[in-house]
Amino acid sequence: STAWTSAGHGGLRPILGDGWSEDEAWGVWGVGSSHEVNLYLTERPDADLQVDADVGVALTGPRQSQSVDVFVGDTIMTTWHFLKENNYGVRSLQIPKTAVTVDDGDGASVRLVFHPHDVTPLNRLDPGNKDTRSLGLALVRLRASEPSEIAC
Repeated sequence: STAWTSAGHGGLRPILGDGWSEDEAWGVWGVGSSHEVNLYLTERPDADLQVDADVGVALTGPRQSQSVDVFVGDTIMTTWHFLKENNYGVRSLQIPKTAVTVDDGDGASVRLVFHPHDVTPLNRLDPGNKDTRSLGLALVRLRASEPSEIAC
């Protein structure tokens, strides 16, 4: 589907695996060293899949940039780089159709894993910040390309 699914108010909770904080109105924060998203597809893709994620990171105190490695399963696909000038926005990931796991029926799935390079708690980066969480990737919304649909 080309439609976006919002992470706000738990909109993506059914596909979020380990490493996410509580849902917030705007979306959800990844916490700790890895955050998983399990995409469940209604059919086996005939072509490579494109996933678009509207994301950002916590840049505060001395942290002026952040990098997040993006894996499909155990294979690194890319590294997203964030700077204050281009923090929040849409980042895209091409997933080869061969990386999609097909189940016994016609369904399929993809496990995305995000590994931020720095998850120092915010209150350690900025003494004025009271947030003690080790924030990684902020997930605002997500979509996958045709022909497959994400089933939430």
